[in-house]
Amino acid sequence: MKTKAQNFYVYKGISELGQESLGTEGKHIWRDLKTLRGAIRRMRLYGYESFRIYTFSNFYDDKTFKLVYKREFIPMLKWKIYENKSRTIE
Repeated sequence: MKTKAQNFYVYKGISELGQESLGTEGKHIWRDLKTLRGAIRRMRLYGYESFRIYTFSNFYDDKTFKLVYKREFIPMLKWKIYENKSRTIE
């Protein structure tokens, strides 16, 4: 028995659905994958560290989207503190 392909909406980043950045970079709609594992594997092949994967039945209805996987990677930021040594003229 063949497994039916699912509809996946994926994007890089840690934003919630509807709050993701504008534009098309890092957003994909895949209708050829059959499993969540395949979607995760493909996102890692693209080199995305943080991403979310949703399934949907109707792309134009937000109520049909269901979060099925999220991966959040936030690296430790190393801040350099610069001291402002500018002189003021009196």
